[in-house]
Amino acid sequence: MQGKIGGKAKAMIVTRSRLHAVRYKLALDKYLAERGYPFKAPVAFSGTVQDGGQSYTESGMNGLPEAQTAKTFERPEYRFLVVANKFQTGFDQPLLLTMYVEKKLGGVNAVQTLSRLNRTHPEKKDTMVLDFANESDEIKAAFEPYYEATLLSEATDPNLLYEVQTRLAAFGVFTDDDVHRLRHRPGGAGGALAHHRGTE
Repeated sequence: MQGKIGGKAKAMIVTRSRLHAVRYKLALDKYLAERGYPFKAPVAFSGTVQDGGQSYTESGMNGLPEAQTAKTFERPEYRFLVVANKFQTGFDQPLLLTMYVEKKLGGVNAVQTLSRLNRTHPEKKDTMVLDFANESDEIKAAFEPYYEATLLSEATDPNLLYEVQTRLAAFGVFTDDDVHRLRHRPGGAGGALAHHRGTE
């Protein structure tokens, strides 16, 4: 992971509980310090966790206010984010490349959690999930209804096609001439699209 996205790739560790998040944070800090790595690993969890006679909070472990955790993770030295429920949904970090999962995921929770990796970045070519808790068939089953529903909705809303066109144009996937030829081809854009797929 260290050399990916121009050496800027980040990872999320999805733990099964707040207690596990605390212990992962402590172990990861120790590991990085012992090996002299210049990286840091903030943790995200709610409330206070008691462990071994000690009290732990997110802000106390990170050394910064809880509201600043996500923003701090953007800094280059922060490469790992340890989470317990927080940041599994609605978290947008394009440099997030790898996810380590040690928590059972199912249904929409699986989709929302793993989808944290799908934010685009110009240098991001792939992603990786190392899952210690879920079977591949379970994850596939969780994604299937949403994947099918998305395809159906996108196929019936022309505005989504223009949105996709704008995104693809930014990456140089096609030219304006390509779009013009598709729009003016006999049989309409659908027939032209089928033709292009058939000749790839």
